[in-house]
Amino acid sequence: MRKTFRSAIALGFAAASLVLGTVSAEARSAPPTSQGDFAGCRTGWVCIYADASWNSRIVYQWQNYGAHNLANMEGSHRVFNNQTGGAVAYLCLGYGASNCPGGNDVQPWEYWDTNLSPINSVWMPAP
Repeated sequence: MRKTFRSAIALGFAAASLVLGTVSAEARSAPPTSQGDFAGCRTGWVCIYADASWNSRIVYQWQNYGAHNLANMEGSHRVFNNQTGGAVAYLCLGYGASNCPGGNDVQPWEYWDTNLSPINSVWMPAP
């Protein structure tokens, strides 16, 4: 009985961590505290890394405003907004910056570790 109870508790914790692991990305401020070139991403650019770490290579980077389509971006990636002047980067479900739901805005000097499987474009409007 005791072993069954422990197994049930362990299974419950595993299920809870699986559910919590699928929650949307949280925005985090990028280290260090002053804005500048960081982890290969130049000042004024938005960069997407090959995985959810600073140690991976940059697979997309943009400096110019507008819509930027993505291709083959499955799973978790780091999105870093290193733009200046208050410029925001929006993660959009459709191509050509269509269907950009609220809450998918990466503020300047923030990064998100997020699943890009449903994301098909990044919109960078002029501030």
